[in-house]
Amino acid sequence: MRLRYYHATTMAEAMQQVRREMGADAVIIATHKSRRGRGVEITAAIDEDRTPPAAGTLAPADPRQPALGTPPIPELPDAADGCLLQAFAYHGVPTALRQRLTKLSRAVETEAPLERLAAVFQRQFRFAPLPLQPTIPIFLLGPPGAGKSITAAKLATRAVVAGHKISVITCDTVKAGGVDQLGAFITLLDQTLITAETPEDLSEAVARTSADGPVIIDSPGTNPYDAVERQDLERFLNACPVDPVLVMPAGTDSAEAAEAASIFAKLGASRFVATRLDAARRYGSLLSLPDEIGLPLADASMSPFVTRGFHSFSPLSLARLIVRDPARNPIEAEFREDI
Repeated sequence: MRLRYYHATTMAEAMQQVRREMGADAVIIATHKSRRGRGVEITAAIDEDRTPPAAGTLAPADPRQPALGTPPIPELPDAADGCLLQAFAYHGVPTALRQRLTKLSRAVETEAPLERLAAVFQRQFRFAPLPLQPTIPIFLLGPPGAGKSITAAKLATRAVVAGHKISVITCDTVKAGGVDQLGAFITLLDQTLITAETPEDLSEAVARTSADGPVIIDSPGTNPYDAVERQDLERFLNACPVDPVLVMPAGTDSAEAAEAASIFAKLGASRFVATRLDAARRYGSLLSLPDEIGLPLADASMSPFVTRGFHSFSPLSLARLIVRDPARNPIEAEFREDI
């Protein structure tokens, strides 16, 4: 592990130094205001030993065993079918969906399971990454603990690093520490977090800031099965024109995730961001949401650090996640552009 310390006037400048000198794999492990009262100081690290973990240390002996309760895999026409069905079973993909996807893959003229699956996802699912400079405010919504605040911080960081001005508004003024947590990230970007306790406050804040550039809105975690919480969320959604984007954690049961997402979709969610990919190994919900609810896949978050682990979904990256060996392949490697 190699550590470096950087000081710069702004967080954006410091991160550019890190990427320039240590590369894209560097991790920001600490950030704070300069002791001199000007600028920021950050500590970055990079793991120079990429040796895969020894068998049996952290991963199970066979990490791609089917999920508990999965029906046995029937006799298969070819090896590619076997690979895909095994992967679907491991990720807990509903039986009917995995059989349909496998059948569709047979029409793809290649024996490579990854290429087959990417081609099927290209035809069957929609992909709608979040724009760097949205024309209307992005309103992040989702269940409690889904990662909305860290997603807002990552979107703001991405925009600032690209040289764009962005405004961040939070309606999450009830949860203890909610404003402080997001505010700490936004302050490091030399931006000011705006709070909106009521829908009227939100409307005024958007009207005041939207002329300056893109706006990101963080909302309180909403229990989709609680009518009072849904009504409160709907009041904020109707306060002004917004693009509602659902934030959902990976690794949840496919049926549970789809049921919750269907309620948020009825509230207007246009697509979804998947979070905590690094803390999960089974991604069946990434297929059930676009299949059952019709929500396009937007972006994936796979790190608690705001400066890394945020990538746009594509048919190829989604296919890689499904067929990957979780004991060997780094999660971010699945989002590289080569095949």
